[in-house]
Amino acid sequence: MDQTVERILQTLEQLGLEEFRRFRWQMRELSVIPQCELDGADRLKMVDLLVQHYPIDHSPKTAVEVTMECLGVMHRNDLKNDLVKVMSQNQDAVDDDDDDDNDEEADEEADEDADDYDDYDDDGDYGDDEDLS
Repeated sequence: MDQTVERILQTLEQLGLEEFRRFRWQMRELSVIPQCELDGADRLKMVDLLVQHYPIDHSPKTAVEVTMECLGVMHRNDLKNDLVKVMSQNQDAVDDDDDDDNDEEADEEADEDADDYDDYDDDGDYGDDEDLS
């Protein structure tokens, strides 16, 4: 399961029964998820609905953002802040991976440049010295 989806589920599991009912009720106001789909949805179904209607990385508003907005309205800023912290750590890890990829590419280019330099002979020209006289 995707880390983001797992983290949303873990967050919803921290809500008590009444809080989760309120979360579902708030989602009717804050989301585009149809009420008929929200009615009776358990935590797993709620995560599925969030991801279906707010794709993790293809939407102007993501499932995480909608979840955080709803938690904020419910005054569960502790859960909202935990979700923000975890998601920013995940983003930092992704950014670090991207940096590592860029570093590897730069190292490969430097190695290629060094290989090109090795092709030059001792007097600084490329190839065999021929006596042109």
